[in-house]
Amino acid sequence: MMSTAAAIQLERTTGTQHLPRRSSRHRALMPMSSSASLDPCVSDGSSGPSLIVHSVVNTNEISTGTDMRDVVNEPTRGQPNSDMSSSTIKPHLDRFLSTRQPPKTFCPSEVARALTANDLQRLGCENWREAMSIIREVVWERRKAGECEVLQKGEVLGMEVELEDVRGPIRVRRTEAA
Repeated sequence: MMSTAAAIQLERTTGTQHLPRRSSRHRALMPMSSSASLDPCVSDGSSGPSLIVHSVVNTNEISTGTDMRDVVNEPTRGQPNSDMSSSTIKPHLDRFLSTRQPPKTFCPSEVARALTANDLQRLGCENWREAMSIIREVVWERRKAGECEVLQKGEVLGMEVELEDVRGPIRVRRTEAA
């Protein structure tokens, strides 16, 4: 079986080296210059050059005619802003809070698994597990607003407990007043 490094071949285009896609959505880019260095430590055993991939961008989000050298410097996956996170997760969390009558609870992973592929992309996540920390943050915001309670081992966590203090599984339920 060929390693990822062995599968890399270079294609020269206007100032950028394009690597074959690992998936249909991403392309690795490395700006070229006369001083561009290829890392000899990443070797595939062939006689061709080796290199380190400096960044990966989603080519589906790039319009035609975009200078790829500018795209490399834009924020990418894993860097969603807080408003985008809340607005993406809020409808899913609201649905669970409205359909589960207290004392019924749900796991934040149920919200994560309800996210669509577009939701995950907006959050900067590859899969639902990567979205869990973002969902927990949104749950904590809603908890501070009095809209839900967070339970661990069947006990409601006090308001003095911060998200950073919690280890292990949690459950969420709508507050009686909400």
